[in-house]
Amino acid sequence: MRRISLPYAPDILIVDTVGFVSNLPHELIDAFHATLDEVRHADYLLHVIDHSSTMRQAQIEATLTTLETLNAQSIPRIDVYNKCDLSDISYPKACNDAVYISAEQEASVLFLSDKLAEAIYGPLEAVTFVLPHEKSVHLAAVLSHLKLTAQENRTSDVVLHGFMRKMLISDYVNYVKF
Repeated sequence: MRRISLPYAPDILIVDTVGFVSNLPHELIDAFHATLDEVRHADYLLHVIDHSSTMRQAQIEATLTTLETLNAQSIPRIDVYNKCDLSDISYPKACNDAVYISAEQEASVLFLSDKLAEAIYGPLEAVTFVLPHEKSVHLAAVLSHLKLTAQENRTSDVVLHGFMRKMLISDYVNYVKF
């Protein structure tokens, strides 16, 4: 388990579970029970798939079957096709609920982070905030989630123009200029 930062969104905790393999012996399933149990409590799943594997489809089916067994098939999921650098597919790119990347390339990792932030917190939307100086204690919080494009420091307040994740705007609705 580790904390990761998402672009223009709150940090999240990510838990790496054991890879799902078809026809696991019952003893191994028991040994991995605690790890597999974490899946049922997830808010979101990243299903990492080795795009270069010749066994890719069988591995996908094993994972989906396991998720069904755990009653976790309805948890929102992004299929992350990794190792695209070993194939002729263009990347990074997104298509429906799938993302194609190479985890060895920073641009791909940033692309995936952005797509995850968008899936959890919504797309970036244009917004303008007006914060009175007496409310400047909120400035750091707003700025931590805002893709700032312009700032105006006025006598009585600060005006911030930029983009914020749709679900986060309501946290600061008292300062939004409509």
